[in-house]
Order: sequence, then structure tokens, then C-alpha cells
Amino acid sequence: MGIRGYGGLLLVLLCVVSPTVIAQENRTNLELIESIKDISISPDIYSDIPNIKNLAILFLSFEDGDVRNVEYNKFADSVRKFLEEFNTIFVQSRNDLPAHQKESVRKAIDLKGEAIYLESLSRTSPKLNDPIVIEIVEKEKDSLDQFLEERAHYFEIEIEKEEAFPIRIEYQEYITLAYQGSGNTIKSELARTKLEEMTSNFNNNMDNASNFSRHADELKKTLDNEDERVFVLFSRYIISKDVVRNYSNAIEIYHDNGISDKTLPRLPQQYAEDYTELTSKEHDANELSASIFNTFFIKIVTIVIPLFLAMVIFMIGFRDWQRDFTDTKLNTLVRRE
Repeated sequence: MGIRGYGGLLLVLLCVVSPTVIAQENRTNLELIESIKDISISPDIYSDIPNIKNLAILFLSFEDGDVRNVEYNKFADSVRKFLEEFNTIFVQSRNDLPAHQKESVRKAIDLKGEAIYLESLSRTSPKLNDPIVIEIVEKEKDSLDQFLEERAHYFEIEIEKEEAFPIRIEYQEYITLAYQGSGNTIKSELARTKLEEMTSNFNNNMDNASNFSRHADELKKTLDNEDERVFVLFSRYIISKDVVRNYSNAIEIYHDNGISDKTLPRLPQQYAEDYTELTSKEHDANELSASIFNTFFIKIVTIVIPLFLAMVIFMIGFRDWQRDFTDTKLNTLVRRE
């Protein structure tokens, strides 16, 4: 598509979009009031939210209903967006699943941008520089702060129930994020410090598990030997047990950090994959160790049995010789007498 083609497409888009934008900007105050009245709000929502709605309607009612003003349109659009989105995340937060709670935290923090935007309008626009608008901004911020603190409290409860450390760390991240979003400096700092401590301890544990696993991988390479002499097989068997022991030590660290078959479905993908791979390696190492031992045992048996038979034959022969020797000696003595 050439420059003219792009220009034509842009012109078409402007023709389609512009009337909508202009129509929104030119809505009368009466139309703006009706658009805010139509917003549906959950009955158990914070009391400040219906107050925001009523204050917005009151503010717009100060002007005649047929007034068309861009600044009033921006004000109404901002309030409407805030009320609709806050209601959405509030309803979403009634679902007790952590995934919904995490999403509601992210959306609430994003929604704070709308309160900040309305605050900037109230400072820069003569028509919006009004105590009612300022009060609406404060109520928006207060509602979000309350909402975020409640989400932080939710994750503080959930973190005590959770045994898998990767998930506990994720919950702590949302506790920190929620307190930071709410502007609670003291709690956000405490949450951040705890998050750093948890993350550091967990990473150290995972590094230790990785070291055990890596050492096992290196030892396992030395077992690729087809030499089936007895002393070589015995040496390979000792090494194979060391391989199993290292994998087991790594798995034990995972278990100590709540990563197990029980928590596998809830784990972040990376940890689930690492744990599954580790248990598979331990299983293979156990089978290899058993195989080496069986080969070693068969070799020992093939050596011991002939030696045992030879010893038995020798003992029988020695016993017969000893008996014959004794008889010969007795006969000699008898003849002398």
C-alpha cells in the first residue's frame, strides 16, 4: 500500500471516528447526568462510591442542562469510567480465588491513574476547580486505598495457609504491591523487607538444590562405561548410589520448600517443570543403580560358584588324601609291631 493508500485509509478512519469523538465532547450536561445515573453499582459497595455518583450529578446540575462543554465531558467520562471499573473490580474481589484477587489488585492500581487524571483536570481547568470535584477525587483515592488494603489483608491470610514457597513469595509480592498502591508507607516497607528476605532464602535453597542436581548429572556421566570387570562394576555401583543420593538431597530441599506432588498443580510452570524433571532423574538413577548391581551380582556369582565348587572338590580330595595318609601310617606302625 502506497502513501496515498495510507492517507486514504487515515481519512476514512477520521471520518468514522471523529463524529463519535465530537458527539461525546458535545454532549449536554443533561446527557452527561443521565449517563452517570445509568451506572449500575453493587449494593454492598463502599459508601463513598454512591456518594461519588451523587456528587458528580450534583456538580453537573449547577449548569443548565443544555450546556455543552468539553471540560464537563472529560469530567463526566472520568467519573463514569472510575465508577464502572471500580464496581467491576469490587464484584471480582468477591470471588475468593487468588487469581481474581491478584487481577483486582493490578486493576485497582491502574484505576488510581483515573483519580490522578481527574485531580489534574481540577487543577488546570477553571470550570473543574471546584470543592465538589476535589471531594470526588479524595473519595476515589480513599476507596481505592481501602480496597487495596483489604486485598493486602486477604493475601496475608492466604500466605499462612500456603505451603509452597514460590506461591508464598508471589502472595507476598501482591501484599507489597497492594500496600504500595494504597500509599501505606510503613506497611509497604515492612512487606517489601519481608519479600526480600523470603526471596533471598528461597533462592539460596534452590541454588543448593541445583548444586546437588548438577553434581549428580556430572557423576552420572562417569557411569557410561561398558567395562564389566568386577572391580569396575563395583566402583560404578558406588558412584550410582552417590548419584541417587544427590538427586534425593535436591528433592528433599524442594519438599522442604513446599514443592511436591501435592502442590504441583498450583506451582508456577518453571518450578513444576524443574521438580518433575528432578524426580524423573532420580527414578532413572535408581533404575541404573539397580541394573549395575544386578550385573555386578551376576558377575560375582559366575566367579564365586566355580571357586566354591573348586574349593569343595579340593576339600573332598584333601579329606580323602588325609584319610588315606592316616591309614597308610597306621598300617606301617602295625607292621613294625
